[in-house]
Amino acid sequence: LANPDNSIDHILKKILFSFSSPIDYSFAYGSGVIKQSNYDKFKKKPQIDLIFATNYPKTFHSSNLKENYNHYSFLKYFGADFLLFFQKIGAHVYFNPYVLIDNHQIKYGIISIENLIDDLVNWENFYMAGRLQKPVKTLIEDPRLRFANQLNLYNALNLSLLLLNSQNNNNSNQFSTWELFNKIASLSYSGDIRMKIGGENPHKVSNIVSAQFHHFTNLYKPFIEISKDEQFILPLNKSNETYQFNNNPIITQSSKGILTAGLSKSISYALEKRNKAKSS
Repeated sequence: LANPDNSIDHILKKILFSFSSPIDYSFAYGSGVIKQSNYDKFKKKPQIDLIFATNYPKTFHSSNLKENYNHYSFLKYFGADFLLFFQKIGAHVYFNPYVLIDNHQIKYGIISIENLIDDLVNWENFYMAGRLQKPVKTLIEDPRLRFANQLNLYNALNLSLLLLNSQNNNNSNQFSTWELFNKIASLSYSGDIRMKIGGENPHKVSNIVSAQFHHFTNLYKPFIEISKDEQFILPLNKSNETYQFNNNPIITQSSKGILTAGLSKSISYALEKRNKAKSS
C-alpha cells in the first residue's frame, strides 16, 4: 500500500504549513503536482510549483525575510519595500525558485490578491489567468478568487471556441473535446517566448491534456454542453474575432527570474528545459 505521508496532498500541506507569512489563497500547479504524459522518462524528480496570493504582500515579504532569509536571492539585501517594487514589474509576481523544503525542491510565487483578481477578470497580463485555465490543486480557497476564476474559465472557453471556429475549414462549428481542451491549454503558451525558441517541450500542451483530460472535463463542465457524439457546439451569435496577446509581461517576468534565482541557476534551469525539449 502507498504511504499516505508520501502523497502529493500530504507533501503540499506540509510545505504550506511551513510558512507563517500571511497567505490568503494558494494553489499548486505543474508536472510536480499534476501528472503530464511522457514526463516519467525524465529521471529527476520534478519541481513543485506554488502560488501564494496575499492581501498584504509587503507584510508577506517582511515576515518571510525573517523566517526564510535564504529563500531570496541577493535582492533580499534591499529589503521588503524593494521586493514589493520588483514584484510589481511585469506580471506582478515575485518568484523564489530552487527552495528546498522537506527534501522537495519548490518554486513559489507571491502575488497580491488584487493583482491576481485583475488578471483573472481583465486578462491584464494573462499570466496567472493562463495558469488557472488549466487544472491546479487549490490549497487555500477564497470566494473572491473562485468567482473571478469562473469568469476566467468561461472566457477561455469562448475564446477557444472562436479560435477553433476561425480555423475550421468546413464551418461546421463542431469540435471534439480533445480539440477544445488542447486549444484552451495552448492559450497561455501563445505568448511564451520559450515555445518559440525551443526552450520548452513542443508537445507540452498535448502532454498536459492527455494526462489530465478528466480534470479538464470537470473544470469546464459547468460551462459547456456536450452532444451525444462528444462534440462541442459553438454558441449562437458568436462572430469570428482576432485576438493577440501582449507578450511583454511574460517576457519581463521571465527576465526577472535571472535576478530572483541568480544567473548560474537561471542558466542551469534554461539548459535543463532545453534538454527536455530536445529529447521529447
